[in-house]
Amino acid sequence: MDKAYWDSKAKTYDAEIFSSLHEDKNGVIKKAISKYSSKKHDAADLGCGTGLYLPYLAAKFRKVYACDLSARLVDTAKKRCRGLDNVCFDVKDLSGERLKLPGARFAVSANVLIIPDAGIRRAIVRNFYRALPKGAVLLLVVPSLESVLYVNSRFLEWNLSEGLSVKKAMAAGLRGEHLHSGSVADGLINIDGVIHKHYLREELEVLLSVNRFKVLEINKIEYSWNTEFEKPPGWIRAPFPWDWMVLAKK
Repeated sequence: MDKAYWDSKAKTYDAEIFSSLHEDKNGVIKKAISKYSSKKHDAADLGCGTGLYLPYLAAKFRKVYACDLSARLVDTAKKRCRGLDNVCFDVKDLSGERLKLPGARFAVSANVLIIPDAGIRRAIVRNFYRALPKGAVLLLVVPSLESVLYVNSRFLEWNLSEGLSVKKAMAAGLRGEHLHSGSVADGLINIDGVIHKHYLREELEVLLSVNRFKVLEINKIEYSWNTEFEKPPGWIRAPFPWDWMVLAKK
């Protein structure tokens, strides 16, 4: 929960951090939001960043409460939502402040639970449970550890096809860039110098169930290979890399 880090990303956020909502090949996120949407109910975007989800949420719900740790990201989100009179904003540390979301029947939290510290991640999930009313649905988007390992295997194949030795091809993958300062056993992966928590499917089920959420479904959010590789060869096709989307009910 590094406020200074996220403040520093305000100007470059959209260029550096891709939008799960807009890169979703099969539209599973929008389908899930639409399934639970109602103009009679309010929604929340918990960790809204620059507000990439907010226009879609605002069109589907009566009112949307958006918050983020970074005041600068919130300011950018406000600019994106200029003209949307049903979105309100707040600056919140989701791990340390008690949230109040009495009217939010639906909440989104996209790539918030990527923090390396397990205690902070659990505090955030507990706060989500406390804040939401009974019967509310939470949509989580988190990186997949299985996908990281799968992408690594495709990268190995690519390097071997280019004539690299097995030793050099393996050194170019997870054993090099991604695991520096990270631990795959804990799902901690180095992405561009920043450690991100990645999740096993079963790990997500346990995390939510021990915090009293009922897991409704877990689906893949598939992305194109361009999100992983620069100029991937045409023969690298399906299966595609993915994040996990979890729907859980209080």
